[in-house]
Formats: sequence, C-alpha cells, structure tokens
Amino acid sequence: MRWGTQDALPDFPHYIVLRINESRKGEVMQFDNGDGVQCGRMQIFHGVVWEVTVRDSYEYKAPVEGTLVRIVDMAGLVDAIYGNGTVPGTGPAPVYQARVINGSYSATPKAPGERTLTLERIKLIEG
Repeated sequence: MRWGTQDALPDFPHYIVLRINESRKGEVMQFDNGDGVQCGRMQIFHGVVWEVTVRDSYEYKAPVEGTLVRIVDMAGLVDAIYGNGTVPGTGPAPVYQARVINGSYSATPKAPGERTLTLERIKLIEG
C-alpha cells in the first residue's frame, strides 16, 4: 500500500508536501460521419502532469518554470504511457524527471502559505 506524500520530491526533502494530483496528459479526437453522428474516437496520451502543493517557507528557494525536478510516479502513469513494462502498484514507485511549467502561491489569514507547482513529463521533443 502506498501511503502519504513523504519523499515524493527527492530534490526538495525540506518541503512538506500537502497533496499531489497526478494525471495523464492527453488528447481526444472525435470523428463524425456525414450525418454528424460520432463514428470514431482516437485518444492520444503523451505525458503526465503533476500538481504538487507544498507548505511554503522563506528558507528555501522554490524551483522556477523551466527547471527539471525529480518526482515519484505514485500512480504508475509514466510507465503506462511510456511502456516501461512495470506494473503499477507492484513495488516502490519509480522516480522520473519532470519540467516545472507553472508555479503559484496561495495565502489566507492566520495560515501558512502554500505553493503549487505544476510539473510535466511529455513524450515529445522540447525546444
């Protein structure tokens, strides 16, 4: 059983990870026949996106957009898309590099600040 978020960001062990949302990055294309009725659909999955919310601190510098960070593939989605042959949930989750594509910050009165990082690992050539 996987439990919690400890060690989810190996490059940032000082962060308290509050939550992680991991999902496939994909596209769905619909094909219609001459009458406008859907007659086919194609799904292309070409990457994985993580939204990681951490407790923020002035003591540590947050990663900026464009940098690569390591993250644990907790849901096994990278292996499913890239075809690495591993069965999700059958051992320790593998660690992959992902690019920071967005960073945001949230604050409320009398509560610690939270930083949300959006990370992406795509199966395309980036330039």
